[in-house]
Amino acid sequence: TLYDTSLSGTLPSELSSLTVLQAMSFNQTSVIGSIPSLYSNLIKLTTLNLHQNNMSGTMPSDVSSLTRLQSITMYETSLSGTLPSELSSLTGLWNLCFNQTSLIGSIPSLFGELVALTTLNLHVSSLSGTIPSELSSLTGLTDSLTMNVTEISGTVPPELASLTTLQYLNFYQSTMSGTVIPDVFLGTNNSMALRHLYLEVALASIPRSIASLTRLERLFAFDNLLLGTLSGTLPTEIGLLTSLQEFQLSNTSLSGTVPS
Repeated sequence: TLYDTSLSGTLPSELSSLTVLQAMSFNQTSVIGSIPSLYSNLIKLTTLNLHQNNMSGTMPSDVSSLTRLQSITMYETSLSGTLPSELSSLTGLWNLCFNQTSLIGSIPSLFGELVALTTLNLHVSSLSGTIPSELSSLTGLTDSLTMNVTEISGTVPPELASLTTLQYLNFYQSTMSGTVIPDVFLGTNNSMALRHLYLEVALASIPRSIASLTRLERLFAFDNLLLGTLSGTLPTEIGLLTSLQEFQLSNTSLSGTVPS
């Protein structure tokens, strides 16, 4: 682990000889260049963290040979290219996080095979396409599903209602429209464990059936600044969310009064 150093240059390919290495972290350095493909020799690696550095290039597809990987976090790097679908072979992965990178393309549907995932965070504004319904197979998601993806379109697949242990569901700055919160997420038969719901999307209204999310502690509804569609009134049923600790609305066209 190298943290907050003035280390510069590139990642040496010679590190690939450390075949018993279990964790590799380069955080807040001035390292440049790409991830050497020879790192596929690090067969005992369980953690790969690259935070706030100047690395570029693509994510090597042969990272799929690191079958013991449990956590991948790429934060504030210049990684480009697409999300390699080969990551789907890392079936022991419990954390997959790409934040503020230059990745493009779509979210691979094969990510639905990462059945051990508890956290999936994609803060990658240049990704496009739709949210794959195959993500509904990630029934081990107990922590968070976060999409900060400006170009994602369509709606949230209703199949995601099968993620009943999910606690944090966050959609930021997307162009999703329509029924962003599928009816199957709500209603009397809902069994979702959601405690945090953050929506910055093209909401048409806040559905009354949101009251079925009885464990909800935080609700944020921020209208997408580019689309500006949230209107209507505040449903009185929000008052039934007795576990709610924080409720924020911003940039909306809601009218009426605050329900007593």
